[in-house]
Amino acid sequence: GDEVLVIATSTGGTLAAIAAADPALSEGIAGIVLVSPNFGLAHPAGQLLSLPGVRWWGSLIAGEERGFQPVNAANERYWTTRYPTVSAVPMAALVDYAKALDYGAATVPLLVLYSEEDRVVSPEATREIAARWAGPVTLAPRVLGEGDDAYDHVLAGDILSPGMTEDVVAEVLDWAPGL
Repeated sequence: GDEVLVIATSTGGTLAAIAAADPALSEGIAGIVLVSPNFGLAHPAGQLLSLPGVRWWGSLIAGEERGFQPVNAANERYWTTRYPTVSAVPMAALVDYAKALDYGAATVPLLVLYSEEDRVVSPEATREIAARWAGPVTLAPRVLGEGDDAYDHVLAGDILSPGMTEDVVAEVLDWAPGL
C-alpha cells in the first residue's frame, strides 16, 4: 500500500495516540482508527493503579492475580484470562502519560469507535482526548447487541462480538477513502 492506516484497540489505542502527538512518530500516517481506546479504566478502583507504591501494596488489596471466566472456548484459547495484578501498573502509567499529553500536534485524522456503555475503559476519557485532538476527529459510538461482548468493550470479532464485525468494518471502510 501507499498509505498507512493505524488501527488500534484498547491500550494499543493509547500507544497510537501517544505516537500521533509526536510529529516524528506520526510522519507518514494517513489516519488512525481507535477502537475502544484506553484513556482511563471505567471502574473507579482503576485509579488505585496510579498511586505511589502500588507495585508493592496493590496485590495485598486486590490479590496476587486478576482474571475472568472465558465466555466460550475461543475466548479461553486466545485471551489471557489470568495475569499478575502488578502487570496492570505499567498500563496505568502509560494511560496517565497519554492523558497528560498535549494533542495539539496530533493532526492525523482520527476515527474513534467506542461504546458509551463500555465497562472496561472510560467513554468519558475517550471523548475528552478526542476533544483535545488537533486534526479532524470522527466519533462513532456503537451500541452492541445481544450475543456481543457483555462488557461493551470488544466491538468486533467472531469470538466476542460477531454481530458487530460487519458494522465496524463498514464504518472504517466508509471513513478511510476520505483521508
